[in-house]
Amino acid sequence: MFLQEEGYHFQAVKAVVRKFVMIVLNQKEEAVEISAIISDIMGVLLLKDPGWQKDVYWEKRLGLPRGALFSALFEAETDQAAILGHISHCEVFRRACQTLQLTEDALNDFEQALWEERLFNQELAVFLRQLRPRYKTALLSNAWSDARHNIERLFQLHTFVDLQIFSAEEGLAKPDLRLYRLALSRLEVQPAEVIFIDDREENILAAQQIGMRTILFEQNKQAIAALQGLLTI
Repeated sequence: MFLQEEGYHFQAVKAVVRKFVMIVLNQKEEAVEISAIISDIMGVLLLKDPGWQKDVYWEKRLGLPRGALFSALFEAETDQAAILGHISHCEVFRRACQTLQLTEDALNDFEQALWEERLFNQELAVFLRQLRPRYKTALLSNAWSDARHNIERLFQLHTFVDLQIFSAEEGLAKPDLRLYRLALSRLEVQPAEVIFIDDREENILAAQQIGMRTILFEQNKQAIAALQGLLTI
């Protein structure tokens, strides 16, 4: 009987200790305030126009079969090399011209059309801008070497945030944890202080792995509500 009672008291004490530890841990997590928001660009702040069909127009104009342009431009190995900055966007188009047997001038207008297909997500961009200066804001994008120039020229996204980081300029791409750590270092924040927004699950999982809070972007209403909940605004 004594042994049973001793065992009971031990379990009771153990439960109390466990509860105390959880309270301390939760308080510690709650004590870490959000100080920065990092967002993806493509698929979040720049959305694809569902009605865009200029590729079809250009394929007809250039006498190419359906799908040939995108297959040549976004061939997996070449695309990844461009994302990592191993080759320039000019080299991507040069290779596509060779594959499609076209002159480089023939694809210049199509290159611009690729950027013009993007719809600027002004609602979310304005929301992020309104969080400044209370919160630091940054963009983290897997993109070719021409991304910064075109994004600033066409959409002025640099005026909405404090920092832009592009994979081709760093030689690293999401979901490589080193790129996330680079962003943290430049913002001078810890992972637990950050909310990360992206439309790709693999990038979200990587951010969670290093301790960021995350939002998988689906639409503005959902993302803004999630942000407001985490920021308590």
